[in-house]
Amino acid sequence: MIPNAKTGSSRFSTSVFVSVGLTVFLLTFLSSVLITFVLPESYESTARIKVDADNPPYVNLELLQSRVVLEPVIATLNLNQAWGKRYLKGEQLQTEESYKLLQNRLSLVPIRNTKLINVSVTSEDPREAALIANAVAENYQDYFKRATANTNLETAANLTVQIIERAEPSQVPSRPHKPANMITGAFCGLVLGACAGGLSAWLVPKFGQRRASVTPA
Repeated sequence: MIPNAKTGSSRFSTSVFVSVGLTVFLLTFLSSVLITFVLPESYESTARIKVDADNPPYVNLELLQSRVVLEPVIATLNLNQAWGKRYLKGEQLQTEESYKLLQNRLSLVPIRNTKLINVSVTSEDPREAALIANAVAENYQDYFKRATANTNLETAANLTVQIIERAEPSQVPSRPHKPANMITGAFCGLVLGACAGGLSAWLVPKFGQRRASVTPA
C-alpha cells in the first residue's frame, strides 16, 4: 500500500509548527524577562505645587527648570559630589553637568484647568528622588518670594507658590515596569512564534517533497 503522502505531510507540518513556534516564543519571552530584571531600577517621586500668578503656564514650566531654581538644588543637596561618586568613580561633577542631568530627570506636568503643577523626579535612589522633587518645589517657592519682595503687599499676596503635596520616597520602581514588559514579551513571543512556526511548517514539507521526488526509486 502506498502511504498517504498528504496525511504524512500534514502531521509533519503540525509538529514543525508547534516545535518552532514554541521555541521562538520561549526565547522571546525569556529574553524579555531577563532584560527586565537586568535593567537598573529607577524610582519616581512627585511634589505638587499651586502657582497663583498671572504667568502663562509655559513661563512657570520654564522657570522651574531654569538655572535660578535648579542650581541652588544642586548646591543644597551636594549633587556634584553625590552624582560624581555614583557615575564618575568619585570624581566630582561640574555644576553644568549636574544641571543637565537634573533637567533630564525632571518632569513637569501642569494639571489641566487648574493652577497645579506636578514636579516629578526620577532616580535610582527613591529617597533621593523625593528629596530633589521637594527641593525644586521649595526653591521655586523661594524664588517667587524674592521676586515679589519689592511689590506692594496686595500684589504680593496674589503672587504665591504653595506646596500642596510633598514628595515621598516610592516603594515601587517606576521603571522598568516588570508586569507590562513581561506581558509585551509574551505577546511578541506569540506573534513571532506563530510567524516562524507557520513559515517553517510551510517550507519544510516542500523541501521534503522535493527531496523525495529526486530520490531514485
